[in-house]
Amino acid sequence: MRYTICYDIKEDDIRSSVSKLCKEAGLERIQYSVFFGELEDSLKKTLYLEIQQTIKGNNGNVHFIPACSTCQNKHRVLLSVSLDDEATEGVTKVEPIETQYKEISTELPRRGGLYIV
Repeated sequence: MRYTICYDIKEDDIRSSVSKLCKEAGLERIQYSVFFGELEDSLKKTLYLEIQQTIKGNNGNVHFIPACSTCQNKHRVLLSVSLDDEATEGVTKVEPIETQYKEISTELPRRGGLYIV
């Protein structure tokens, strides 16, 4: 299953260690404190325990957000910039934002100005 892992950790050394763990697990950095990628259950558990051990007793939070199979197919990249000085591979070209908005607005129910996901 694909996961988005994001974190907010104040201490630089701990934040760097969590980043390193995510990279070693094969996740792709999509923002400075956000990683995305495929994690089998055993690797997810291992990564979770390693991150838990790394941040033990320190302030901060880490989120493991799963992407269901339906959501995985709707993942879009609007702009891609390499954050790790690595070449960006496999970036999917997407249509302009107006087209994306029309696509999303016809698929998701709205309540007020918010989309219900």
